[in-house]
This record gives sequence, structure tokens and C-alpha cells, in this order.
Amino acid sequence: MVTVKYELAEIGKYISEGEPHTRTAPDFSRSDLTAALNTIQAEVQRIKNAFTHELFSAGDEHYLERYFQNHQLALIRLMDNVAHRLKARITPDAATRNFLQFLYAQLDELLTYIERHFSQYFNLDAKAPEAYIAMASRDARISILKLHKGLLTRGVDIRLINVLFQAARRIIQGRLKRDITYRSIIYRKEVQQEVLRLIANENVHQDMNEELRQALYYLNFNSAKCVSFWTAYVDAQIRECETSMQKVTRLSQALKNINQALVKPGLAYHANTPSLKSQVTAYIVEEMKHLERIRPVGYRANVQEPDTMLPQFKVKFEISVAQLSCILKLFLETKLIQHENLTELLRVVARSVVTKRTEEVSYDSLRAKYYNVEQGARTTVRTLLSNMIRYMDTNQF
Repeated sequence: MVTVKYELAEIGKYISEGEPHTRTAPDFSRSDLTAALNTIQAEVQRIKNAFTHELFSAGDEHYLERYFQNHQLALIRLMDNVAHRLKARITPDAATRNFLQFLYAQLDELLTYIERHFSQYFNLDAKAPEAYIAMASRDARISILKLHKGLLTRGVDIRLINVLFQAARRIIQGRLKRDITYRSIIYRKEVQQEVLRLIANENVHQDMNEELRQALYYLNFNSAKCVSFWTAYVDAQIRECETSMQKVTRLSQALKNINQALVKPGLAYHANTPSLKSQVTAYIVEEMKHLERIRPVGYRANVQEPDTMLPQFKVKFEISVAQLSCILKLFLETKLIQHENLTELLRVVARSVVTKRTEEVSYDSLRAKYYNVEQGARTTVRTLLSNMIRYMDTNQF
């Protein structure tokens, strides 16, 4: 295995060897400080040049990944070391503090240089520097206070709020474990931005709960807590149904909505865990399979009996298929018909009606005209409805 070069040995001496941070103020003169700062600044520039040279001279991608990630981790360790010295109980003299602050800034500049210019090798799952974590923790606390009131004002389910704040609380509580990564900090910011965007939306007809539920898919919020929230939500939806067929229909609609949900590429609460969409989809599919397995026990007698009793009966309408489709669409969209499964409804209507020109109504024809209502059909249906209103006004029945 090729040995990975290490460029931070010289700059590391200022931390590991105790010079000059252990000097007292009289020993660390203004000229000493100026010379040390100039030396570090020159070394940082040399390291940047070395990084760029290595990128173009080394052809092995695995080597480059190890090279940059090793330097990333080393810089984080050095930054944490300097930060600890700055926070030590024994306060350094002014010259030493100035030196350590400058040294930290230069190390931070190198780390940022890797992140910006060699991002393909930057490890987002590495622990962030503790100063970054402290700043992210403060931001997370502020965002919780800022967003909580706004969400409650918009009538958002408290369970949904708790899920959304999980990413922020992870950073606040995880600070003690020193396990907060760049990815978790970035993810928390993405959640905050998305929630702020939805709160700022002034659409009075917006269902905030539904918008935020969709945002969970968009953000790939694939934590165990979020998956549990979604499965509980699905269970609550199907408990409202009275029959197995209604449950299957509702689950099918939920599955369709999930499959159509947008997901932001490359984003996840847990990078190495199946996506929220795939986990909830698997749960719904399993529920549907279970209902399909138990449905035949009591389903056939209830569903097939009407067809057995009236196998040839059809309702005759003195209108065309296009006009019938227009009326069905009008009744569905004004909620006079409450059936949620359009396919099922159109199939039943096609089997059960006769129009003035068609003895056998085609499901495909009915469906096509439903989705593309002709202007002539709209005009005729408007006239029919007006005539019906006039009849009701002038006749007692």
C-alpha cells in the first residue's frame, strides 16, 4: 500500500511541542509573535499548493480519497486541540491568545479549502470541529424557538412538530457525545429552510400538515421516529374505513401519493438507511397484502350479490357519454359523490348505464371523456341543469 503523504507536520509542532503557547508574555515578544504568524501563514500557503499538486500528480482515486480525508481529520483534531487551549481554565497571556486565535483561523482556512476545492473527497460523515458543533447547537436552539410558535399558529400537529425538531435536538443533545457530523449539521439547516419556506407561504388554502408531511419525503427524513409517525398516520387513515375494500382503496391512494412525492437528491437524515419512501411503501404494501389475504372470507357474498340479483339491469340516460362524463366529474368535484376510487366508480357506471347513442358504454371511452371534458358537453349539461332548476321551481313533487 502506498504511504499517504502528510503535510501538517510543521504546523502541528506549534501545538504538540508546546511552543510558543507555553511561553509567558515577556518571553513572547512582539517580534516573536510577528515571526510566528508569518511562518504559519507561509506554511498554510505551502500546504494549499501541496494539496493542488497532489490532485494533479496522483492518478489513484483511492489514494486521493485517503490523502484528503486524512488531512481533513487531522485538521479537525488540531482545531479541537487549539480550541481546548483557548478555553483552558488558566487563561493564556494576550500574545499567546492572539497566536492561538490566528492559528485556529489558519487551520479553519485549510479545512474550508479542502471542503470547497476537493469536495468529492471531503467526508461529510466525519465529526465536525467542536467550534462548528457549538455554533450549530446555538443555531438549533434558536431555530426551535423561532419555528415552534410559527408552526403552532398554523395549526400543525404537535407530533409532526416533534419529528421536524428531531434533527435540531440531535445536534443539541449529541454535542455531549462529540458525534455530530458535517452531514447532520447540513441536514438540520435543510430542514429549517424548508419549514421556513412553508411558513412564509401565504396561501390561505394551504394544508400545512399535509405540506409538512410531504416535506418529510422531500427531505428523506428516514429516522426511526419519522417512520413510526408515518405508519401511525397510515393506520389512523385506514381505521376510518368500514370495509376491507375501502381500506385497500385508501392504501392504494396513499401508495400512489407516496410514489409521486418529490425527494431532494443526496439528502438523508441517515445516509446508510433505506429512504423514508421505501420504508413507508414497504409497510403499505404489506398491509395491502394482508387485507388481500383475508378479504375473500367475507367479501364475495357482499360484493357479488347485487350483480346476481340484477344481472341485466341498466339505467338508461337520454344524454351522451360525453355529457354523462361531465356530470360525473361535476358531482365528484363538488363532493356530491363521495367515492374515492375513480377507476372503480367509472367501471361500475360503464356496466350499469345506457346512453341515447350507446347500448354498451366503454370504460375507456367514459374515462377518456372524464379527463377531457368537451366544451359542447359542458354547454349541454349547463342547459340541462338550468332546465331542472326551472322545473323544480315551477312544479311540486
